[in-house]
Amino acid sequence: MSRVFLSTLLSVTMVKHLQAVSNDYIALSALYKDTNGPEWGSKENWMVGTDPCDETNPWYNTGGMTCDGTNITKFDMITNDISGSLPTEFGLLLHVTQVSFADNTLTGSLPTEIGMLERILKADGVNFLSNRLSGQVPTEIGSLTLLQKNLWLAENSLSGSLPTEIGRLTLMTKQLQLESNHLTGLIPTELGLLVAMTASLELQSNSFCGEIPPQVLALDGVTYSANSLGTACPAPAPTAAPTGNPTASPT
Repeated sequence: MSRVFLSTLLSVTMVKHLQAVSNDYIALSALYKDTNGPEWGSKENWMVGTDPCDETNPWYNTGGMTCDGTNITKFDMITNDISGSLPTEFGLLLHVTQVSFADNTLTGSLPTEIGMLERILKADGVNFLSNRLSGQVPTEIGSLTLLQKNLWLAENSLSGSLPTEIGRLTLMTKQLQLESNHLTGLIPTELGLLVAMTASLELQSNSFCGEIPPQVLALDGVTYSANSLGTACPAPAPTAAPTGNPTASPT
């Protein structure tokens, strides 16, 4: 093997490794900044050095993170006094397989970049239970097609219609918790595709209207009380007329 080829191979390998580490660090730095990291309940060794997955770094496998030696694979920040909004950079954690921010005070909307976390597939899956998240559930949630257990979004202030893309999570076997939000509109028929779930589909305490699709009723453990089901859905608000002076017609 020539020295030139070997040098090139090593350079490419190092660049790829540094890029992966850099993505993790960028994501964690943005998270710490945007969610008031200095006030977290547990922040041991956070932001020490620039490589949280370096085994010689005090940051390694502390503060709710788990690494596989190269990349962050698990993020568990339950009940940690985390406030503020999730940064878009959170989507750079491309190797994470479990995310949990339950029982905090996160605000704002779920970033669309959550759909980039396509490797989320095991343990408890995605857990944002009991925060203050608002806005719509992003359609990109349907990109988490490897999710195998739970998606917990209950006890927030999410609003608007539930995206039909959520029906793509067909490998999910445990719970889809959406209760106690402000979700509106029809319950999407696509939820009926989640036939692998054996625990519960929790839709209660929202503002869903119309009829429940029979495909959804056939699922195990469906709960849907405290909605506006059986009533017609409100007509969409009319689009506002354009403002400003109309362009004068040529004479």
